[in-house]
Amino acid sequence: QEMLEKTKNELMIAAPLLTKPLLKAALEMLTHLQHADAKILFLASKEMEKSVIELVARVAEVRVRDHMFGGGVISDGIEALLFLGERKPDLVIWSNHVGLVKFAKDYFEYLWKTATRPQ
Repeated sequence: QEMLEKTKNELMIAAPLLTKPLLKAALEMLTHLQHADAKILFLASKEMEKSVIELVARVAEVRVRDHMFGGGVISDGIEALLFLGERKPDLVIWSNHVGLVKFAKDYFEYLWKTATRPQ
């Protein structure tokens, strides 16, 4: 929540699975970011419910893909929260270390380029 509140320009979210309750909790903040002209990119797993993807698509640019090992959030390219694990997070890492955040952002951009728009 703190990361979302501090975001000014760009938010990148990679979510292998996202439950509706978690989405509803974040949706208000994402809507606020959208109204503040922040760019929101949301990368979802193809396993995610279509209804959840449709909700997110109201406030973010959405793409989907297979084979996501973990996920995370990158705020303005200066802060990252990474979730490692396929079904549930086995490890969660927060960092504002320049190198780690750049690596996370580069990897997100690679996944984004190889993802597709939802059908």
